[in-house]
Amino acid sequence: MTATVLTYIVLLLLLTALIGWRYRTRRKNMRQYQNQREELDVNMHLLRQLVLENQRLQVEKDWLQEEVQHRVKDNLDTVISLLQMQARYLRDEHILNALHDISLRMQALALIHQRLIQEKGNLAVISMPQYVYQLVAFLEEQLGVKIPIFFELDIDPIELAMSQSIPVGLILNEAITNTIKYAFTENSTGRVQISMKEDALGMIILTVADNGRGLPSDLNLDNNPSMGLRLVRMLTQQLDGKLFLVNKDGLLLAVHFNKEGPGAP
Repeated sequence: MTATVLTYIVLLLLLTALIGWRYRTRRKNMRQYQNQREELDVNMHLLRQLVLENQRLQVEKDWLQEEVQHRVKDNLDTVISLLQMQARYLRDEHILNALHDISLRMQALALIHQRLIQEKGNLAVISMPQYVYQLVAFLEEQLGVKIPIFFELDIDPIELAMSQSIPVGLILNEAITNTIKYAFTENSTGRVQISMKEDALGMIILTVADNGRGLPSDLNLDNNPSMGLRLVRMLTQQLDGKLFLVNKDGLLLAVHFNKEGPGAP
């Protein structure tokens, strides 16, 4: 056997070994690929199951939240109706006025839960423009405005968590109610400006200003026994905010609080 033949044989053996190695490597890679593909299919199936389960849970959560808001609003409406029924059997004017004020405060809360029900896309926050418009219209109707009062509303598209919306709603209820009931004389024409603005740092500035008679000049705001004023102070503290009262050309009430403060989403 010549050297050339031996060389060919060696090359053939090497080539055969190389082809066999590549074939075995390829089969091994194919098995790994198939295993990975099967594992990926299993994981994709599990992921689809998790997504469907998450969607189902989200639907149930939204339904439960909406149901809770319905129940709370229904309960508030029931209590308001009971207060109104009880008022029919009373004759004391002071008690009647107190019951009426309580009913208005509870209605301000009921409107918040009504807004939550109507906010289909988000059951965690309240749209302030719609809420304030509803509250003003309700108070005008309930308090039976006897003189012309023009309301000017300037509300930024602000959304607040319910924990912040409740004190804001009650503050507005107190301010608007007191303005309608006490700010204007019989022969006057009233103007009430309600503003809620948000600055670049997330600070909310809520103001209610009127052109009425203002507060008495000798009134001590720090020791005032008024239930309404004490309630506004307490609610402002809940917002971790600051309350300002300016008694000039009427009364301006302002509350400054941070949207990212206590109770923020």
